[in-house]
Amino acid sequence: MGHQTDRRESVRTVTLRIIVLVFFTGTLFITTGRGQAVDEESTWYKEIGRPYDGYSRFDFTKYTKDEIQLAKTRFIQIESDKSLDEWEGLYSRQTMLGQAELIWNSRRGFVYTYVYHTLASIDFGRVVLRGDSILLVSDRGPARRSRSFIKGEHIRVKFGDRHLLVERTRLADFALYAAGREVPEGQRAREIYTEEGFFWEKVGEEKKQIADVPVFPARYANLVRKPISSRVMSVGRARPKRTKPGTSDIVYVDHLRSITLSGGSRQGVRVGMTFWIDELEERVEVVSVRSSRSVAELSRGVFDGKESCYKYESSTQVTFPCRKPKVGMKAQTKTELF
Repeated sequence: MGHQTDRRESVRTVTLRIIVLVFFTGTLFITTGRGQAVDEESTWYKEIGRPYDGYSRFDFTKYTKDEIQLAKTRFIQIESDKSLDEWEGLYSRQTMLGQAELIWNSRRGFVYTYVYHTLASIDFGRVVLRGDSILLVSDRGPARRSRSFIKGEHIRVKFGDRHLLVERTRLADFALYAAGREVPEGQRAREIYTEEGFFWEKVGEEKKQIADVPVFPARYANLVRKPISSRVMSVGRARPKRTKPGTSDIVYVDHLRSITLSGGSRQGVRVGMTFWIDELEERVEVVSVRSSRSVAELSRGVFDGKESCYKYESSTQVTFPCRKPKVGMKAQTKTELF
């Protein structure tokens, strides 16, 4: 009997040890799995299901692995959710260097990323709906937030068939930009030079039509500006302009023509504005302004003795035969990037 009792106790002990080991191993696996969900050698784009891109590799001096895991989980949840309205989804902002993105919905919150050589900046948090605007509230501590984080309230702006989010403090700037009436100076001059955007555009709507005037919420309707319309009154002769950039031996030749327009300071025309001439598919830049007249310059490159004209289609430069500017052609201020 004693031997049988000892044997039963031994079996129980072994069984108990196996159970404990299995439980501990399972717990260790779960814990380890969670801790290693983000591979240090991976990239942000790969982690969220996009093709591998080394420029989105991690820089853990700017955030922690846990923060990346939280951001990744939230990004995937938002992307998988069905949007409750036309405004939720993925947005991008123009930058000369890198790629800035914002994805959000009202249930999960938001994730903001900026990729430039690495995942240079990231933020995530809650979304507070305020009727015609949204407020992004970060879940990261103040010391961890990036200097380039999008701050403040963002107003929902409909521009034709496109959805935009514009910082409330920049609505007046955007109104001028949308009407093509801005003049590069101060903060906007720096932004234009660095191709830095100050509003968010919904991804996938790049080819949708825009209107002459955006739709602002009623409380900001007074900020809306309309494009300035005019007509060509006279066209000067082409004159050569030669430039030799830097230490280069190459001399570039452009043809300049003075174009007199019917609008002047009374209509809001300012030096530095550009007017779009639809029949030419070209822009002219205002160089002098009087009360009811203004003079702009039409610039064209010259190659092999012929004028060269080009336009952009889906971010690709396309050349086309230049057309002759004529008196009576319609000219209008128009935003450049739509």
